Amino acid sequence: MPILKNPKHELFAQAVAKSESAAGAYRMYYDVTNETAETNGPALARSAQVKLRIEELRAQANEIATQKIGFEKEDLIRVAVGIVNGKPSEAGPDNPLCVMKMSVQGPYYVFPDKKGFGDLLAKLCGWNAPEKQEIEMTCPDFMDEIRAKRKAKTDSA
Repeated sequence: MPILKNPKHELFAQAVAKSESAAGAYRMYYDVTNETAETNGPALARSAQVKLRIEELRAQANEIATQKIGFEKEDLIRVAVGIVNGKPSEAGPDNPLCVMKMSVQGPYYVFPDKKGFGDLLAKLCGWNAPEKQEIEMTCPDFMDEIRAKRKAKTDSA
């Protein structure tokens, strides 16, 4: 697929392909409020041509990365799982997942930051998507609460 005809759409697609959120990418190239970006960004990312371009750019980046380092996303997921599941007793010079640290007693081996790799694993697998929050309040209840707070303010003044 060729570069998108609209330069802003092309830049938007490139930003999203590099892991920028759709709303964040939209704010980069359009002077809009956050609310507008939260609506228009995802909508633009879902539009047919932009969506295809984002997929193409991601595929190209994945292919280049794989060729350069010989390491695919699935390989990184396996490493992250190994580090997160690694037991301290398994740490040692023969374990390729471990890193060497130095202390006054000499070198010792540990697994890298498990929380960091857990966060990376969540991101790679798409587990860190925002959760939907349910609010147990009806609009009339909410308005009554606001009116009561206003009345309390005016009564105290």
